[in-house]
Amino acid sequence: EKTITAHPFSPEGWSIRAMSLNRLERYGESISSALHAVSLAEQLPAETPNKHVSQARAIAFLAESYLDSGQIDRAMNTVEEALELNPNSFEAYQVRGKIYQLGYYDLVSAYNDFETAHNIAPNMIYVTIWLARIEQDFENRVELLQDIADLNPNNTFALFELGAYYFRVEGNYNEASAKLTSC
Repeated sequence: EKTITAHPFSPEGWSIRAMSLNRLERYGESISSALHAVSLAEQLPAETPNKHVSQARAIAFLAESYLDSGQIDRAMNTVEEALELNPNSFEAYQVRGKIYQLGYYDLVSAYNDFETAHNIAPNMIYVTIWLARIEQDFENRVELLQDIADLNPNNTFALFELGAYYFRVEGNYNEASAKLTSC
């Protein structure tokens, strides 16, 4: 909210607000903020550097809000717009991966999109977590999650996923307990 107050005409600020509201399951507000971000991004002067990046990010977060509010087809159509604007939008690939996984149950397409997003932005933790969750090769899954834990030893998502892996897959209860206790 402070970002929006300080920079009310920033499409980036409104995009991040939309993402945050979506994570809080406040979908109506999230969609409204994302639509405002899209409108602001469209109004940027043509010579604005990376205008298409701002537009694609806002549209990707709008698509995510549509997905989480149960509008799956609308989410897919919206995220495709983001990818047309910026074919290198890791946000759009990550959201499209979620749409494939959660909306259409197409795990192969979801994996491909999460992997593309991860290749574009390997240091984005939430992208890596989505990829790790769908990774079928358990060694790769652990490696992805351990990379996150190494970068941020207090990342509860990575620690929880590692703990769940050690508990469910390996049956290594001591390692599972250590990871789960840490988070």
